[in-house]
Amino acid sequence: QVMVMGGGDTGDSNDAVASTAIVDLDASATPAFVPGPALSEPQMYVSAVVLPDSTVVETGGSRKSREAVPPGTGSTFSTQIYDPATGKLTTAPPSTLNRGYHSSAVLLPDGRVATFGGNPNDNSFELRIEIYTPGYMFRSRPVIASVPTELTRGTPISLTASGTNPVTSAVLVRPRAVTHSFDPEQRLVDVPFTATPTGGQITVPTNANLLPPGWYMLFARDAQRTPSVAKWVHVS
Repeated sequence: QVMVMGGGDTGDSNDAVASTAIVDLDASATPAFVPGPALSEPQMYVSAVVLPDSTVVETGGSRKSREAVPPGTGSTFSTQIYDPATGKLTTAPPSTLNRGYHSSAVLLPDGRVATFGGNPNDNSFELRIEIYTPGYMFRSRPVIASVPTELTRGTPISLTASGTNPVTSAVLVRPRAVTHSFDPEQRLVDVPFTATPTGGQITVPTNANLLPPGWYMLFARDAQRTPSVAKWVHVS
């Protein structure tokens, strides 16, 4: 699935929108965007980050262009979580800092999200960083003890893990390369997984369009999709 949230900024007063759109690239031979759940309020400059439990956190943004309002007065502070399993958005703790134009958010290897930036129309820049802590951080989490750093497509790879609950799945999350709220490289890829007494065996997908070569965060997950801290791996 590919998801788009909120609006952009063309200088029009109607650029902030509450709409989302989703396209399932496997649904048909001619995939098309369909409306998704509405955001809590119209926004532009939204940051959306794919989390290792396969949900998406939406945070930051503004109701108006940076040139149209005094610094901070057009910012939005709502944070929401989209779950593709239910197709719904749920409310999360709001942010406390203005995150409008030239702001962003990234997934950290431990599963938290760092939000930063903000460039209001007085040409200042927000230097403070805020950390969002998802709910899975407060549960017992799997621990990856070992996995090879170099992953070869189509080759089974052993993953050693421990934890209160057995590991049942693994995902690869590409690090963000975002500019102006847009990141075509952000992705989470489920990898084929077979449980073993010591953890599991994963197989890297062979489709380079789905999984381009490069560095990824590998997360192991239990049956509740609770993720481990990531291990950095390289796909070639």
